[in-house]
Amino acid sequence: MFSKPKWYTMLPDHLKPPTQKIWKLELLRQDLPAELFMKAITISPWAVIRVQEETRDYLRRQYPEMTEKDLWMSVIASRIEAILRNFGPSAPATVVQKLESLPEIMAEIHSWDDVLKFIFELNDELGDTLPDPFGLLDQINEMLAE
Repeated sequence: MFSKPKWYTMLPDHLKPPTQKIWKLELLRQDLPAELFMKAITISPWAVIRVQEETRDYLRRQYPEMTEKDLWMSVIASRIEAILRNFGPSAPATVVQKLESLPEIMAEIHSWDDVLKFIFELNDELGDTLPDPFGLLDQINEMLAE
């Protein structure tokens, strides 16, 4: 059996692509450093969705009495809190405001798709992407999403 590429071993289990996609991704990586390729995977829309699903499922196991809407609110709060931790004192005021206005935000959330849409909009607002002049991120996401 062949060993897995370094970028694969660096990923948390819930972000590891299916085995049949590893070598296709490795061909796509070519000379890109493993650390940068791993980062590209972790910020792909596929991974963003996986992280939110993992958070939701973890909360569902820990708090089985929570309603779906409460789970969704906790997922959004968790994402906002992660941003605040990452930015520290330089966190944009708009992110702090979102945490404070979570009940109003939740009034507009009616489905899991709405949760994901909110999180993608938040990421876009923060510019949480890497430059992608050659479309590599799009190729990674397409490969992972198929």
